[in-house]
Formats: sequence, C-alpha cells, structure tokens
Amino acid sequence: MYTEEGYYSEYVEKFLSKEIEAPLGVLVKFLLETEFNDADNPPGAYKEIAFNYLYALLSRATKMIEEINENAVIFQFFSEFDRHNIAAHDTLLMAKEKNLLKEYTVAFLDNQSCEHLILPTGGIIQYGKKLVCPISPTRAIVFVEKDVNEGNVVQNRNYISVYEESSERTIHEINYAGIIQESRHNRKYIVGTNKEFLEKIILEVVENMVIFS
Repeated sequence: MYTEEGYYSEYVEKFLSKEIEAPLGVLVKFLLETEFNDADNPPGAYKEIAFNYLYALLSRATKMIEEINENAVIFQFFSEFDRHNIAAHDTLLMAKEKNLLKEYTVAFLDNQSCEHLILPTGGIIQYGKKLVCPISPTRAIVFVEKDVNEGNVVQNRNYISVYEESSERTIHEINYAGIIQESRHNRKYIVGTNKEFLEKIILEVVENMVIFS
C-alpha cells in the first residue's frame, strides 16, 4: 500500500532503508510480540527509532510537500521527482538536527478494546495532546506531550510507558480523528481489518461533517 515505483532515487531508497525501515522493523517486531511484561525489552534505541519514523511520515506527507512548494521559492524549480527526494531526505535530516517535536516523549498503546485501530495513509493521528502512529490493529507508537499525566498509563521496570486502553469509545475517537485528518491532509485512503466497519465509521464521519458544515 502507498507505494509507487521510481518515486525516490536509488540513493534515497537506500537511505530510507538503512535509517528508517530496518530499525523500524526491529521495533515493530517487538510491538507485535510483546505483552509489555517487566522482562520485555524494546530495542535499546527505540525512542530514536520512533522519532525517525515520525519524521519520515511527516516528510513524505502530501501536505508537507505542498507547503514546501508554496513557501520555498527555489523548491518550485525542481522536478516533481527531485521534490520527493528533497522532502524525504533533507526534511528528515533537518528534523533530526533540530530535535523536532522533542517536547514529546515516546510511549506505546496497547489497544485492549473490541475496536481495532485503523491506519490512515499519513500514518499519524493527532488525538488531544498525543500523536498516535498505529503499527497494528492493537498496537501503536504514541508521542505524548511531556506535561501530560493520565491514569491509564503504566510503566514496567524498564520505564517503558504503555497506555492500556480498554475503552472502545476512546479507540473509536482516535479512529474518527484519523479519518477526518486523512480527508483534510493526504486525501488518500484508510486501511482497516474490516470492510463493514470502515464503511460504517466513514459514513458516520461524512454524516457529521454535513450536519456541522
């Protein structure tokens, strides 16, 4: 999903594979297998891996490329192919150098409710003071502002913060926000585990947008 042959140069493809995809694969494997027991250890650099993934999502976002095109005069003189490379490579490196979004800390979401998480093309769902990046129907990386202190977050002995969310309403609100944000920003598609559920929640969003428009 969300792939296009020849979208990036070979150099940028190798850069993304080394800096983002390979380390992320290790973290994803941990999230898919862990029960967040005290003895479960994520990759040692999991916070850096998580932030690099967040930067990669931001740098490839349709809205990000549009805003760079509008605000950077020189950007307009490059071909569309070169713009993709510049956004993916240079924007990511700049975000790392500036410690972008380091007012956030890294946590995980353990979805224990009956409703599965959806995945918007953009990969990021802003929910209150959190940025939720779904990894699977039941797991997500969460970036939360450091001043947020909520009761449903627990820590194991390795100080890994995990939001244990059993509220179907909360997961539904996250999914709802993801659909609205996708429709406004990337305008691509939503991935889910159940067609009927996706159709139902999308219809819910559309009907509410009509009512409040």
